[in-house]
Amino acid sequence: MVKLIGFLCVLLLLAGACNTVKHLKEGEYLYGGAVVAVKETPNGQSAKKLVAELEYLLNPQPNKKMFGMFRTKLWAYYLGQRHKRGIRGFIGRRFGQPPVLYNPAIPQNNRTQLENYLFNKGYFEANVQYDSTRKNKVIDLTYQLIPNRQYHYNSVVYQTDTGKLGQIIAKSNSESLLKPGNPYNTEQLQAEQNRISRLLHQQGYFDFTPADITFKADTAQQSGTINLFVNPQMQNNGLPFAPYH
Repeated sequence: MVKLIGFLCVLLLLAGACNTVKHLKEGEYLYGGAVVAVKETPNGQSAKKLVAELEYLLNPQPNKKMFGMFRTKLWAYYLGQRHKRGIRGFIGRRFGQPPVLYNPAIPQNNRTQLENYLFNKGYFEANVQYDSTRKNKVIDLTYQLIPNRQYHYNSVVYQTDTGKLGQIIAKSNSESLLKPGNPYNTEQLQAEQNRISRLLHQQGYFDFTPADITFKADTAQQSGTINLFVNPQMQNNGLPFAPYH
């Protein structure tokens, strides 16, 4: 008998969770979430891995579902809104989640986020489009992606002079994070700036910062490759950096 009552309670909870959209005001829609669909992938690229990376960037997160169907946390929220006290009020405060409403700015914001991420990973020619579907006052989004090719380094050249600072950098080239054949990666460029800056700090060049390493990329569109030039800069006064003793 106890099991039967518990089963009926679960059924009632799920039934209520199915009809949470009835609480929405005129003109309001729930945001149902988004998926990324990759139409084409370059040779050797994993569509599944790329989709996982991109879907991680999507915001906001929709209301959570139980069994992928029932928005029980949203139902608990509305229950608590109607009953501030007692067990129902406790359920709303403890387990409730406010509605995640659809905002017309969401699609373009996410599209920009995806395009920026792809560019920073070397997909300079990526194309991202989106489409929306509306059903029962819930709007879902689909981002359709054609990444096209990913640019790789054809060569990496450190344009250092014969001075002491240039010699220190040149001797550390074997430790460089930037290798011919590797894909373009903005985070990797920043990591290389930090590596060189730390190296020079160890040699007394405390005024040298990561921003004093600049990059110039010469892209070859026909081959999808980059000739990368790494350039240590002078000080603002035009003089070379000097170590502290």
